[in-house]
Amino acid sequence: MKRTRVISTVLILSIVLIMGFLATWLTWSLTTRKLTREILNQAGLVAQSINISRLMTLQGNEQDLESANYLRIKEQLTQIRKNLSRCRFLYLMGKREDGAIFFYMDAQSVDSEDYAPPGLIYEEVPEEYLQTFNTGKSQVVGPITDRWGTLISGLVPIYAADNNRLLAVLGMDIEADDWHRYILFQCSLPVGLTIFVLLLISLFLFVNPQREKDEKQVRTIVLFMLAVLFPGMFLTWYTWGYTNNQMRESALEQARLVARSISVKRIQNLKGDQTDLNSQDYQRIKEQLFLIRKSHSTCRFLYLMGQKEDGTVFFFLDSQPTTSSDYAPPGLVYKEVSAEYLEHFKNAKDGTVGPITDRWGTLVTSLVPIFSNEDNQLIAILGMDIDTRDWKEKAILQCLLPIGLT
Repeated sequence: MKRTRVISTVLILSIVLIMGFLATWLTWSLTTRKLTREILNQAGLVAQSINISRLMTLQGNEQDLESANYLRIKEQLTQIRKNLSRCRFLYLMGKREDGAIFFYMDAQSVDSEDYAPPGLIYEEVPEEYLQTFNTGKSQVVGPITDRWGTLISGLVPIYAADNNRLLAVLGMDIEADDWHRYILFQCSLPVGLTIFVLLLISLFLFVNPQREKDEKQVRTIVLFMLAVLFPGMFLTWYTWGYTNNQMRESALEQARLVARSISVKRIQNLKGDQTDLNSQDYQRIKEQLFLIRKSHSTCRFLYLMGQKEDGTVFFFLDSQPTTSSDYAPPGLVYKEVSAEYLEHFKNAKDGTVGPITDRWGTLVTSLVPIFSNEDNQLIAILGMDIDTRDWKEKAILQCLLPIGLT
């Protein structure tokens, strides 16, 4: 009898340990993939926001320091890096005929010890970087250690529009310590729950080995189940809330990237009516938003809105083709505009709102105001929509771990 109890105890504890190990491994894997997708999405948005014509004028040496195109792209990268919480470095690299990798520019200030001047040769360039230049494919590499530290890098190639020639590779770096710290934090949930369940099982098996009375045994089992169930419910509720907050922050961060990439002067040239259909500025912005939305796996809609003097909210443009049933022509009045949208026009602050239901469906929306350069007046708000079903599926997937362990 005693031997049977020992075998049963070892078997139960082993099963819990294996489940805990699998849950932790799954969390590590899913979180790594999530971070990889996130850095590639963000780097891709930045790469698409760079004006190809400006980039093609750069020579990749110190003469670029006097170039207006160099200064414009550098300013753009600097502003974008400031709005990305995890981004450590942001830069453009090129490849010379002899195979040497060099920097066109980075987002650091010239007085920074990490500043890379135009033309600086990347002597310790890793083999993974060379693969991106050779294959022309986006990838996340690292951790890689060089003179700037130990980093995880998202690499996205940029091509010429006319002949599809590789012009440059955009790099976005995250500190390896931050990367691993975030993953470990996510893994602390299944690890902690596994330890908790092991302690409860040990308490149940060793503190109360004698089960002579059925009533006492049933009461003990019920208490044990409740002791596991309530922490599991709390952890599931916490995971749901934490995941939603993280998703809102991530969506807003990406919407900020898109907003920073749009030319303010082009927006100011729009009239917000049907005459914009013949405007090059309208066509350029619409094409830009279309390409961004197409490359963003979870983005359902992407658009610019304005507000008239009478408070009416209208669309400058959207990223849908004109043949789509969801297409919003310039000047279309947003009749069912929600109070949350109006609040963002009033306060001119960014944020993520929803779920909100309108003629286009039930959506979670990130809203980012865009201001004029001259007087800092609000000229438009960029909206990025995610379908609520996709949103909930991701949140539910994260909650499966505490539910499964419970």
